[in-house]
Amino acid sequence: MAESRPTRAVVVATASFASCVVAACSLLVDTGGLVATVEATDAQRPLDSAFTQVFDAADAGDPNQATGDSGTGDASDVASTDASVDAADGGRATATSCAPADGTGRGVTDCGPVGGESCCASPPIPTGTFLRSYDGVGHTNTDYQATVRGFRLDRFEVTVGRYRKFVAATNGGWLPSEGSGKHAHVSGGKGLSSEMPGTYEPGWNAAWNAKLSHDQLAWTTNLSCNPTFQTWTTLPGPNESRPLVCATWFEAYAFCIWDGGFLPSETEWNDAAAGGGEQRVYPWSKAPASIDASYANYNAGAGALLSVGNTPKGDGKWLHADLAGNVWEWVLDGYQATYPFVCDDCVALASIGNRVIRGGGLFNEPSALTASNRDYYEPSQRFFDVGLRCARTP
Repeated sequence: MAESRPTRAVVVATASFASCVVAACSLLVDTGGLVATVEATDAQRPLDSAFTQVFDAADAGDPNQATGDSGTGDASDVASTDASVDAADGGRATATSCAPADGTGRGVTDCGPVGGESCCASPPIPTGTFLRSYDGVGHTNTDYQATVRGFRLDRFEVTVGRYRKFVAATNGGWLPSEGSGKHAHVSGGKGLSSEMPGTYEPGWNAAWNAKLSHDQLAWTTNLSCNPTFQTWTTLPGPNESRPLVCATWFEAYAFCIWDGGFLPSETEWNDAAAGGGEQRVYPWSKAPASIDASYANYNAGAGALLSVGNTPKGDGKWLHADLAGNVWEWVLDGYQATYPFVCDDCVALASIGNRVIRGGGLFNEPSALTASNRDYYEPSQRFFDVGLRCARTP
């Protein structure tokens, strides 16, 4: 039975795994008000990035936008044009949903604030170390350091137009193979390390194939989880450039495998949203950080889901759009109240009854949109404000 997603409290882990049993760990619950500005000192950000920032999403003249440690942003840095994104993507088009044989049309080639961008652009994120769920303001636990190998993360959330091709593929009999969807560029091809020493992400489980639909009527029924806010339509229409919602975690994972990538780990997603060691409060800014409707779709501001990339002032350090607001995004990890270990290319899979979602949605308050905030859902659930974004090998 499809459900509409309620507004949840923001749950912030405050206890170390080493000092408590997960079920007994103390949690801080912040239901948040409309606090538009937060502040912190440089001393509160112990791992400020030493990376050279190649792509600066700063809006010229806007003091709320963060700049890289290597310099400042100007108008030429900010333009979310095809040229800038193609440069970030190394000129490669690796996504099946934008393959040259059928790589045109709405939701495929018309993304971004003015349209005309490839919806499959996938800017690189460099190798680096940062603190998970830390911004020195509302999230101040420094216990959870992580190192992430360089990877690519899609600039945009998956659109209806891109997902439509995946639906056609599954209707034609396509299924993920056992063990597919791993981060094959790390650990000598074994993938991300998990909690137990010497264990790694297993990839796709063939038993999950039964959770995928294989005919158009079933897909239309399943992706119609809310008559007001669902974006899927039986035939192509005006929603093709909007984010696909109502997909389960299994469907999100399968899409990314079909599309030539994988679901990002929670750590990878957090790294992108935090700007790595810059430890940003929101994807677009370190503290002091402000938020309004020009940065993200939240608090029902737009009253509907926007086309992907519609709020370019909210782009992250590496030009990723919509990391905050509009829709939440599924990630690979199972949810645990605290991060279970120091992370070196890791994923949390010891508890997979719930899977993590990140980013906040159109009905959430600002506290849910921070780069450090986490939430979760049971992986078979469908919600009108939960979508997906894929990651790829560097």
